[in-house]
Parts: sequence; structure tokens; C-alpha cells
Amino acid sequence: IRFDLRYKVALCVPVDYAGFDPSLLSIFRARLILHKKDKLAFEKTVEAARKAGLIGAVQPIDSMPILGAAALQDTYTLIRTGIEKLLLAIRKQRDAWKGSRGFKYPFSSKKYRPGAGKAKIDWNDKRQKAEHLDELVKDASALIEAVESSNMAKSEPVQVQLQLLVRILAQDIEDGEDETKIVKGGKDRVISTNDPESRHGHKTSSKLIKGYKGHFTVSEQEVVTSVAVTPANAADTEPVEAMVDDLEEREVKPERMPADCGYAGADFRASMEAKGVEIFAKVPQPPKGERFPKAQFKIDLEAKTVTCPAGVTTATSKQAKDSKGRPVEQFHFERESCAGCQLRGQCIPDSEKNRKITLLYNEEQAQRAKQKASEPGFTEEIKRRIVVERVQGRLQSYGLKKARYFGRVKTLLQAMLAAAANNIWRLTSPLSARGEP
Repeated sequence: IRFDLRYKVALCVPVDYAGFDPSLLSIFRARLILHKKDKLAFEKTVEAARKAGLIGAVQPIDSMPILGAAALQDTYTLIRTGIEKLLLAIRKQRDAWKGSRGFKYPFSSKKYRPGAGKAKIDWNDKRQKAEHLDELVKDASALIEAVESSNMAKSEPVQVQLQLLVRILAQDIEDGEDETKIVKGGKDRVISTNDPESRHGHKTSSKLIKGYKGHFTVSEQEVVTSVAVTPANAADTEPVEAMVDDLEEREVKPERMPADCGYAGADFRASMEAKGVEIFAKVPQPPKGERFPKAQFKIDLEAKTVTCPAGVTTATSKQAKDSKGRPVEQFHFERESCAGCQLRGQCIPDSEKNRKITLLYNEEQAQRAKQKASEPGFTEEIKRRIVVERVQGRLQSYGLKKARYFGRVKTLLQAMLAAAANNIWRLTSPLSARGEP
């Protein structure tokens, strides 16, 4: 703004304008979020695109990884910084508590003090690392006990940091008989105290995400119509219902959504069908193995029968429950039929006497999707989702490959602004001026 004439023209300021302090942008961002205006610029561009006829009945959907701004922390750093953040919250709030000025926290470690950084030990020495871990855990536990037994726990800022420290110990530490052990893992593991909302996740089985996921619906004319941000471990389908409600409120709800296999689940198809949106996604292929998968059995929901690859049909079923406790039908074949079947070795292991097929709670949607995938024109319909990948590449070029700020709310603001920039580009492109898609 101080040196580039293009920015001066865009802001309508004089040529000798000296610019403003960068902190003004931070204040402006905070005001947008505080007054719930973080979506304003984006929504204005969507409304303009709707009036220009750039949003149709088909809107592909997909997610993309957004690398978190916070550095990943190991267990030692998580506990140490968790202690420091809780102590900082205590110092900021202690004047509000009666009798808390005399609060003292006796640290057991001689190698570490809060705020002094990493402990001065030989990190290649397993014995020293184990001793330091034990000291950190004892310090954290003592601090937790002290805060919980005092009036300090009533303060919301202290309570937030207290819960974070408790969670870190619960997720990473296991008390053994002889020593304290580190146990990492779990779907919802906190990976940074600077950004406690960020998570580890997978976009694919081999692609690890560290931070967040951005979710986008896009018109075939490359206009972003809705945006959501979730922790990286969230399912692709998690925010979609709310996104569709938002689209409906702004009068741009689609009729069809081409998507990848991450959106192909029967439950998700049923929920979208209830909202009047049809999902076009490939039916996931069963894992390769010797045993015949359920997909190779012919299921007739009207006749209430199941036919196996050997041509044997059964109508015998009983009610069971799925993983969510919902009632489902479970069909089973007669033991005599399975015992003499030539395909038995490819169908059931020796430990089982007959084959069982359990239907999904929304089996009807699964069967319709399987039928639709075999119809002419389905492949062309699926290819329409390519546009969302092209738009996501543009969003990454606008800086959305990595979060600029800590926290989901600020990352969502960044995604909204990137989407608004994409839409402005689309609205002002020569193709839009000629009224072409």
C-alpha cells in the first residue's frame, strides 16, 4: 500500500499515502469475527454470482487439507507448555480470587522451570528422558490437584487451560509399575497447545493431514458457494448438512452433488436425500481378499431375499443391530447349503458353519447407488466433480494451503476470504463479461 500504485488505486487513496500499521489488519480481523461478519465478503460474492447466473443445480463437493499454523509438539513439549499456559492463566486471574495471592507451586524438577524452555538434559540418554518425563507428569498432576481444590477452577480462562492439561496427560501418558510411559495415538489427540483445535487426520490412507480440512461446494462455473473448516480428523461428510442448510438459506441449494468415494456412504446419501439433494459418487470397492464380499451377493429388498454367488437364495433372516445400535436385517444361509458348496473356500472360513449377510440401516440407498453406478452416463456425471479440484488448486495459490492463524474460527475466516477472492476473479473474468460459463 505504501509503495504499490495498484493498491493505492484499489483503496482510492492519494499517491503520497503513507500506509497504515500492520496491526490494523489484525484488529480488523478480530472485529469481523467478534461481530459475526466473517462471512460477509464471501456471501456478497455468492449473491452476485447467483444474480449473474453462475450458480446452477449441480454443485460438486470436496475437501482439501489445510496445514495448521502451529508447530507439532512432542509429549514433553505438550506437557511443559500445558503447565506454562495454566500458570499464565492463573497469574492473569489471581486478583479475582480471595486468598489466592499466596498460591505456590512446588516444582519437583531441578532441570526445568516454567518459561525457561526445553530442559537441559542429554536427549539421547533414555534414562534422563524417562526421569524428566516422570518429573513433568508429577509437576502437571500436582498443579492440576492444586487448581481443582481452589477457587481458581471457577475462572473460565483457567478452566480452559486446566482441561487442556488434563487431556494431554490422559491421551499421552500411561502409569506403569516401574516408570511413566508415553502412549501416543487416538483419533482425537491434541497435537499442539498453541492450537488445541488442530488434529492429525488422513485425506487418503497414505496422506497425513496435520491441522484442518477445508470443505467446499462449487458451481460448474467455478464459483465457491459454501465453505466449512473442520479439524483434520473429521469425516468429509461431517459439515455437509449444515452447508446445505446454508445454501438453501441463500437460495442456491443444488439438486445434485458429484463427489468422490468419501461421500458415498448409505447414511450420508439418506440424509442428503431427506434434504432434496442427490449424491453422485462411486460405490466404494470392497477390499481384495479370498472371501466373497457382500457386494457380490444379490439383494432383493422387495422380495426380501439374498442370493449368493453360487446361485443359492435365502429368505431366512433375523433382526440384529448395527454399530450404532440401530435395527437391521441379517440374512443367513442354511448350513447344509454352505457345507456342500463348491465355493465354500472363497466364501466362509472353516471356523464358520454358514454365511451371514447383514444389511445396512439405509440399505435401500446403497442398492440404488449400486444400480445407478451401472447406468449409462454415470461416469460422465462423476467427471463433473473435476471443477471443484480445479478451484481448490486456485484457493491453494491464494495461500489456503497453510493456515495463517491459530484456531478453527480464524482459519475459517481465511478460507472465506480465499473463496471470496476466487469468486471475484470469476465474476470479473472475460468469460463472465461475455455471459459464458
